[in-house]
Amino acid sequence: MTDRAPTQVLKNGALRYGIYDETTGALLRYEYIRPEDEPTQPGTPLTKMTLLSDETAAAIELEQEDPTVNQALAALAARGVLRLVPITLSASGWEGTAAPFTQTLAVSGVLADETKQGIWPTPASGSLTAWNDAVILAAEQGLNSLTFQARRKPAADISGYVLILKVHKVEA
Repeated sequence: MTDRAPTQVLKNGALRYGIYDETTGALLRYEYIRPEDEPTQPGTPLTKMTLLSDETAAAIELEQEDPTVNQALAALAARGVLRLVPITLSASGWEGTAAPFTQTLAVSGVLADETKQGIWPTPASGSLTAWNDAVILAAEQGLNSLTFQARRKPAADISGYVLILKVHKVEA
């Protein structure tokens, strides 16, 4: 976000604006505007420092070159969103001849860095017994993937979900 820079500010506080022909784009004349009221409370000026300072943008971890207030609000709104991603661990997808058996699934939204989000795999209610009998857990994460381990190889497909919550600050 940047402050507007007028072409000219007069000593009396008036701003100069160019008036242009709509069809040709040629400058027709200059006009001046100056607030004439006497406010009882002048209020906070609408500037970059009062709307979205560089320090605030950095604290929110905005990556845009010149972020707007709208982009900052969108980034803040997205932070607290808990995503629920459905998964299926197929009976034929388990690898290995002895425990622990492994299966890697594509799970959209999973980051490689485990400090950037909380991930909670959970069985669907209809698969709870099979999930627990197989002793299934998420063992590794990669970009858009999770590798699951099972102590016992399941005989049927198991449905579940992965809950994903973005983490913004890791406390020591």
